[in-house]
Amino acid sequence: MSNLRLRQAPGWICVSAFAIALVLASAVQGEEAVGEDEALRDRIEAKLEGLPEREGAEIRVAVRDGRVLLQGSVRLLEQSLRAERATWKTDGVIDVENELRVVRAGPIDDSAIERQVRKVLEADGRFVDTKLELDVVAGLVRLRGLFEDPADLLTLKHRIASIPGVLGVEIDAILVARRTASIAALNS
Repeated sequence: MSNLRLRQAPGWICVSAFAIALVLASAVQGEEAVGEDEALRDRIEAKLEGLPEREGAEIRVAVRDGRVLLQGSVRLLEQSLRAERATWKTDGVIDVENELRVVRAGPIDDSAIERQVRKVLEADGRFVDTKLELDVVAGLVRLRGLFEDPADLLTLKHRIASIPGVLGVEIDAILVARRTASIAALNS
């Protein structure tokens, strides 16, 4: 039989060793998180590079713990909307803060924007018979009216966002039942 004797280390040594282990583990986890954030940023930037109509867009991407900040400038509001949507569709994204600014290429007055919005409304059969109130102030387009389909709102927002000089789009919508369904029900 051998005489093995275990000695207990003084308490301060155990606590110090434990603290050092925690610091090292935190550093490793921190490096892993930084690596994951960098990989996520690279995936987002690759998606943004692949977007159509990137002309005039300067977008910076910052990522921390899956939270994304988009900063910079774009020429059209539509570019900002697409960048945000592409970012949200990237695996690993927890939150997106879109701080992209729309920078007008030149002086565009509100009446010119209003004319372009009216052309968009007239060109799409879904909006011909609708009575929409339109107001354009300092590049912000406001529409109020009745809509039959929520998808129409999104379509309209993106078409208006493609008009040069538009800095924002607000749609105050009241959704109503489809007229064809209502008429068919009345005729039955």
